[in-house]
Amino acid sequence: MPGVLTIVALFSRNQIWFNNGDHMAFKGKMVSRCRTIWHRYNGGIMPLFEFNRKRPLVDGSAWISPSAEIIGDVRIGKRCWIGPNAVLRGDFGTIIIGDETAVEDGVIIHTPSLMEVGKSVTIGHMAMIHGRRIMDYAVIGMNSTMGDSSVVGAWSIVAEHSLVKKNQIVPDCKLYAGVPASFKRDIDDQYREIMLLGKQMYVNLVEQYTNTLKRIDPV
Repeated sequence: MPGVLTIVALFSRNQIWFNNGDHMAFKGKMVSRCRTIWHRYNGGIMPLFEFNRKRPLVDGSAWISPSAEIIGDVRIGKRCWIGPNAVLRGDFGTIIIGDETAVEDGVIIHTPSLMEVGKSVTIGHMAMIHGRRIMDYAVIGMNSTMGDSSVVGAWSIVAEHSLVKKNQIVPDCKLYAGVPASFKRDIDDQYREIMLLGKQMYVNLVEQYTNTLKRIDPV
């Protein structure tokens, strides 16, 4: 059908590259197999969109909800979990999601230049991310906002419903909360151990969703 994007996935050892029906988009090693994206999701279509000749690059071990939208220059690492109705819009700039990061339901990530999200980051439901960087193991609470060019440090937590203002920097290992977000306490070793337990739950969910999620007909 003219004007409709036909998406085909090429699976190499670690990455998925995408095709718009006219030519393959891959570099480096030869791919080992080829199959349609919807086969991977038991009847659901992986929600990936080319924009201005830029296409998402998704590791083959990641899981993306069929109701999410991954647009343009977006790179998603190993064992990431991208939840329902999340939008990662890489039209103005590049979005990089590190390994084992969870982007929960309804999150919006958009950037005027480059947005880097580290490994094992948790971005809570409905958060709005316009920042420059979220460092490894950080947590962004539900309904929080990161303004343009803001940074959240490693192992830091932005509490739910908080505002990290434009150009604001949250240092490593700190809890910030409020509007605007301000320092509340340090994150100690004991608290970091608790954070790791929650992050491992999402890593486990990736395999469970990949292997067990199936679209069903209503009864």
